[in-house]
Amino acid sequence: MCELIGVKMKSAAEYTVIGSFLAATFTFQMIVESGQLHSRALSRIRFEQEWHKRYPHQERPSEKRKREEREQQSEEAAKAEERGNEE
Repeated sequence: MCELIGVKMKSAAEYTVIGSFLAATFTFQMIVESGQLHSRALSRIRFEQEWHKRYPHQERPSEKRKREEREQQSEEAAKAEERGNEE
């Protein structure tokens, strides 16, 4: 009876050790890959910032028209609010 329990405990301990080493290996791999992705993201952000410094964004005519319309609407709303406060 003790021999049977001993054999089962030995195999369970072996599986536990092997599983633990596999888990540690995969965890290390995941940490390294996360670091690589983080480094790539930072490089991409720095590149985009430098790109926009050298080549500023040119506003399209449709974007300019929309921006001007929004500004005009906000000015009209401010004037209407002033007229409402005066009364």
